Amino acid sequence: MTKLRLLINPKEEDHERLADLTERVFRLATGPERGEPKTVRQVQLDLTACTQGILKREWERVKRGR
Repeated sequence: MTKLRLLINPKEEDHERLADLTERVFRLATGPERGEPKTVRQVQLDLTACTQGILKREWERVKRGR
Protein backbone atom coordinates (compact mmCIF):
# COMPACT_ATOMS: atom_id res chain seq x y z
CA MET A 1 0.00 0.00 0.00
CA THR A 2 2.92 2.30 0.66
CA LYS A 3 4.29 1.69 -2.84
CA LEU A 4 0.87 2.44 -4.33
CA ARG A 5 0.71 5.74 -2.40
CA LEU A 6 4.11 6.66 -3.86
CA LEU A 7 3.05 5.86 -7.42
CA ILE A 8 -0.32 7.62 -7.56
CA ASN A 9 -1.01 11.24 -8.33
CA PRO A 10 -2.70 12.62 -5.20
CA LYS A 11 -4.15 15.48 -7.25
CA GLU A 12 -6.32 13.06 -9.22
CA GLU A 13 -9.51 12.02 -7.46
CA ASP A 14 -9.64 8.53 -8.93
CA HIS A 15 -6.04 7.84 -7.92
CA GLU A 16 -6.87 8.81 -4.36
CA ARG A 17 -9.98 6.59 -4.51
CA LEU A 18 -7.81 3.70 -5.74
CA ALA A 19 -5.52 4.03 -2.73
CA ASP A 20 -8.45 4.30 -0.32
CA LEU A 21 -10.20 1.26 -1.78
CA THR A 22 -6.99 -0.78 -1.66
CA GLU A 23 -6.55 0.03 2.01
CA ARG A 24 -10.20 -0.78 2.69
CA VAL A 25 -9.97 -4.19 0.99
CA PHE A 26 -6.87 -5.00 3.00
CA ARG A 27 -8.51 -3.99 6.30
CA LEU A 28 -11.72 -5.86 5.51
CA ALA A 29 -9.89 -9.00 4.48
CA THR A 30 -7.17 -9.19 7.12
CA GLY A 31 -7.62 -6.68 9.90
CA PRO A 32 -9.72 -6.41 13.01
CA GLU A 33 -12.43 -4.78 10.85
CA ARG A 34 -13.01 -8.07 9.06
CA GLY A 35 -16.08 -7.69 6.94
CA GLU A 36 -18.82 -9.85 5.61
CA PRO A 37 -17.83 -11.67 2.41
CA LYS A 38 -20.48 -9.69 0.47
CA THR A 39 -18.99 -6.40 1.68
CA VAL A 40 -15.46 -7.49 0.85
CA ARG A 41 -16.58 -8.60 -2.61
CA GLN A 42 -18.34 -5.29 -3.31
CA VAL A 43 -15.25 -3.31 -2.34
CA GLN A 44 -13.15 -5.58 -4.56
CA LEU A 45 -15.51 -4.89 -7.47
CA ASP A 46 -15.29 -1.15 -6.80
CA LEU A 47 -11.49 -1.42 -6.69
CA THR A 48 -11.44 -3.29 -10.00
CA ALA A 49 -13.69 -0.72 -11.70
CA CYS A 50 -11.60 2.18 -10.39
CA THR A 51 -8.36 0.53 -11.53
CA GLN A 52 -9.76 -0.24 -14.98
CA GLY A 53 -10.82 3.39 -15.42
CA ILE A 54 -7.37 4.68 -14.49
CA LEU A 55 -5.57 2.17 -16.70
CA LYS A 56 -7.81 2.92 -19.67
CA ARG A 57 -7.25 6.67 -19.34
CA GLU A 58 -3.50 6.26 -18.95
CA TRP A 59 -3.32 3.86 -21.91
CA GLU A 60 -5.17 6.36 -24.09
CA ARG A 61 -2.72 9.04 -23.00
CA VAL A 62 0.25 6.81 -23.86
CA LYS A 63 -1.21 6.01 -27.29
CA ARG A 64 -1.50 9.75 -27.99
CA GLY A 65 2.17 10.12 -27.05
CA ARG A 66 1.76 12.41 -24.05
